[in-house]
Amino acid sequence: MDISVEYMVKRHLPDVLEVERGAWTYNDKDFGEILHPFHWDEAKFIAEVRRKSTVFYVAMEGPVVGGFAMVSRNKDRSTTTIERLVVHPLFRRRGLGSAMLEEILTRSVSSKFVAQVREHDQDSIYFFRTKGWQGK
Repeated sequence: MDISVEYMVKRHLPDVLEVERGAWTYNDKDFGEILHPFHWDEAKFIAEVRRKSTVFYVAMEGPVVGGFAMVSRNKDRSTTTIERLVVHPLFRRRGLGSAMLEEILTRSVSSKFVAQVREHDQDSIYFFRTKGWQGK
């Protein structure tokens, strides 16, 4: 299947919310399916989209949104920060994350790149390490 990366527009929001829910849902042996409190809802996405220094991308596998990324730049554009790079669990290991990262690096005029990753997010740490990034 062909992978493409586009700027996120309003029509992508329902699909991006589904990717977010899928990425932040886990199964607890006692309570079943739980949505982690760190997930973003529609209001949070809209607030982040409105930030002037922020750009959102979506990764598409054919016509389906399988992932998204949120990128911000500092005022002088010397540093680009990947604040979120999320791929729905059903779309992982298909190249969507790599395609988004490549697109971010290609489109940016920054000389420095930073990715924000939670300490316990071993999948994301592994992803960025395989791309040659180093942690602090």
